[in-house]
Amino acid sequence: MPRVTCDDCKHFVRDKINPPAGVGHCGHPQRNEFTTFYPMDRHLCRAHSTTNSAEISSKLVGAQEA
Repeated sequence: MPRVTCDDCKHFVRDKINPPAGVGHCGHPQRNEFTTFYPMDRHLCRAHSTTNSAEISSKLVGAQEA
């Protein structure tokens, strides 16, 4: 299993205070604990799924729905 970063994962939910580098959490439906991650910190993850930047910016924690 490769070491990945949450930065480009579709499950990563960014903190709205500092979206580029702030702590966020994994929103994967199989994750049953609330674990925080830094977006550029490498770690092992079986659920990592790469996405594009438009999807990432639309998932800010506490962001208003359009």
